[in-house]
Amino acid sequence: MPKRIKYYSELCKVTPYVARMLICYRCHGGAHMQKYCPNDEICSRCGTGHTEKECDRQDKHCVTCKGNGHLATDATCPEKDKRLKENKDRLERRSRIRSRRRTTNSKMAQQGSQDFDSYPVLSETMMSTAPKAVIFANDKDSYASKASMGLHANIEGEIAALRKTIEEASLRLTQLLSQQVIYTNTSRNPGHRTREPSRRPPSAGARKRTTIFVETTAFYTKPTCFQDNRFEIMA
Repeated sequence: MPKRIKYYSELCKVTPYVARMLICYRCHGGAHMQKYCPNDEICSRCGTGHTEKECDRQDKHCVTCKGNGHLATDATCPEKDKRLKENKDRLERRSRIRSRRRTTNSKMAQQGSQDFDSYPVLSETMMSTAPKAVIFANDKDSYASKASMGLHANIEGEIAALRKTIEEASLRLTQLLSQQVIYTNTSRNPGHRTREPSRRPPSAGARKRTTIFVETTAFYTKPTCFQDNRFEIMA
């Protein structure tokens, strides 16, 4: 246990805290209180089964230490000093054990760091030919470097996904603008008719035929020039 500690720029003296001895005023024993006492009430003067007011004994007798000249509730009882000393010794033993554990752990940590530093640093040629386990063992910041690489990879992946989303949105916007241009051109030419597929019933044994019309628009550098093409796709 340290003798002094620094607390908010102040040097404070350290003293162990030892709890006061519990005394029962019912059985005049220790280690418990009166309201939790399971024993019968006895006299503090003679130790028999009656109260102190009913006792005819004139001299004082301690039930705890079996001595004369004081009662069990007096602070001069030697049994209190004995138990207080036992509590202090127990507290000191616990403090020694904790300090030994801290010292042992710090020594082991220092020894491990010294052993780690005792390994020679590999050259670039040896690093290129050495196994990965040896390289990672020699690299103190391997975990931090891996974490940073993983973070950069995640950022690059998010940037790539965002770029792909922007490209898809631009493509959809271009398609919508193209459809709007086609609709405007059709409304300006009301005589333009769209070819409809034939509705004749198929002959027996004929192959199933599906006709799909796909309209594409080709743009030229000349002002407002469109060309409509239709393709017939066989299923």
